[in-house]
Amino acid sequence: VAKRILGRCLVCRKKEKKTAGQAMGMLPTFKMPACSPFTACGVDLMGPYLVHEERSKKVWYNVWATCYTCFSSKACAFVLSTGYSALAFLRAHGRFTNTYGTPATCVVDHGSNILAAAFRPDWQQVAGAAGMSGTRWLVTPKGAPWRAGQAERHIGLCKRILDRLLKGGTFSGTFEELEALLARCAWLLNSRPLGFRTFTDADFSLLCPNDVLLGRAARTNPP
Repeated sequence: VAKRILGRCLVCRKKEKKTAGQAMGMLPTFKMPACSPFTACGVDLMGPYLVHEERSKKVWYNVWATCYTCFSSKACAFVLSTGYSALAFLRAHGRFTNTYGTPATCVVDHGSNILAAAFRPDWQQVAGAAGMSGTRWLVTPKGAPWRAGQAERHIGLCKRILDRLLKGGTFSGTFEELEALLARCAWLLNSRPLGFRTFTDADFSLLCPNDVLLGRAARTNPP
């Protein structure tokens, strides 16, 4: 009876207020263990960008960039594709796996093209042709894009770098020029310091994703 009366009294409830602790969600299992770069990664698409053919500026077409972000090393990579379809995505993913290896886990948002690539009826045949066998695909629920937020964050940073490299203008070049520009953006993103290693009180070294990808300290510009 006393607790019921205290619960109804606004003055008592105000005096006995208690601060609530912050609700923290558990990290996914694929983000917790230490693993090689791009073993567990997020995948998202960026674009479209208008490019023209090498020999003629009269023929223009749209291309999309597939962003891969590593949950372990925080590294990122961009691969261009000539379409916004499942087949175009699989071709771009095949180019990525040929460079960085086959990921064990890929987290994608609820995009229709990626879902068509991951769950099409002839998936086993496409997976063998694209070198994607052994990859576990995790699709975020509808209305929850923040679950693949690391890829979204890398795309936002890449757009800011592109805006600075293009000096606020719009890209108007070829497929190869845009591919080189995105490679430059990936280099800059992978050169950002994530931590440091101390040797003495006055001697330390910054650590960045390029150190993990290249296996050496990468402080200079690429050739």
